[in-house]
Order: sequence, then structure tokens, then C-alpha cells
Amino acid sequence: MTATDFIVTRNDFETCKVIATELPGADALPPDALLVKVDRFAFTANNITYAVLGDELKYWQLFPAPAGFGNIPVWGFGEVIASRHPNVAMGERLFGYFPMATHLVIEATDVSKRGLRDGAAHRQGVAPVYNAYARVTDDPAYAGRQGDYQALLRPLFMLSFLVDDFLAENDDFGARAVLLSSASSKKRSGSRMSCTRAAAG
Repeated sequence: MTATDFIVTRNDFETCKVIATELPGADALPPDALLVKVDRFAFTANNITYAVLGDELKYWQLFPAPAGFGNIPVWGFGEVIASRHPNVAMGERLFGYFPMATHLVIEATDVSKRGLRDGAAHRQGVAPVYNAYARVTDDPAYAGRQGDYQALLRPLFMLSFLVDDFLAENDDFGARAVLLSSASSKKRSGSRMSCTRAAAG
């Protein structure tokens, strides 16, 4: 099977192209693997942050691309069009981290009623949230316009917990006050919050 990927040059995001990527057919998928058709995703300024930090935070390794290029990760939806996992059916919808591509092979592990995780070796070493997929078939919260909102805003909801946990683990770096700047820029406000917390004293 051939997938179509949209990739960018890692050191010049304005240089981009569309390429064909060969994927295993349904009969050639590894055990427990899923072939997912990507059908909708959100793209915002925050995705450019993923590209800027692609090497530092290992975003580029999630969806491999030819040397010198990268596939910018996006949050969105996909439909399982082939499954080698006994507990995941064809036609099931997933919400999670996808490449800017038409298809993705997921090595399903930790499958539960509510979700699953991609256990592919090249996707390890990043925050677990990036390898988790919610099973959202027939969930009205992820349908239609609500689904658009989920793709745009749910990652920020998850980020708020990660930031809170990070600050708690570090005892708020001794801060007694919080300074928020550029709150309208969504995720960037969270990043700036952690950098501009006032030191105690």
C-alpha cells in the first residue's frame, strides 16, 4: 500500500514536498498492528513549535521521513482499515498523534476499552501522551464540530496536567507567584508560564 506524506525540510520549513511512502498491505502487517487511514487533523501555530523543537524533543523520530526532512506531528482522527489485533476492529475511530499523511501503521499495545498505545520502537523515548490513542467510535464528544474542537484544544488540556505535574515535582522552583504572558497564544502561554515564574525572595 502507498501512503502520501507531506514533509518539510528540517532547517527550512518553507521548503516542503509530498512524497509516497510504502506501507505493508493488510495481509503483511506485523502481529497486533493496525493500518489507520488519517482523515482529519488540526494544524495551528503550535505544530510549528513541534517542528522547531523536532530534534530537541524527539518529535522528528515519531514519524520517520527521508534524511534532512521531517513529518510535522498533528492531533487528529483516523479510521482503522486493517487490524491484526484481536481486540481492535476494522472501522474503529482513533484520536491521537498522527503524521501529516494519509495513513499510519500503529503497533497496538496496552489495548483497553478506552484506548491503546503505539509500541513501535522508534516512538519510544518521548512523553507517553504522544503515543496514546483514544478509542472514540460513536462518542459524540469527538464527532462533527465537537471533534474539531477536540483536535484543536484537547492537547492543551493534556498539557496543563503535564505542566502542573512538572512544576509540582520541582516544588514550583521555589516560586510564590505566577506571571502569565501572551495567554491568547494557547500552548505558548504554558511554556512561558514555566519560564517566567517569579523566584522566591
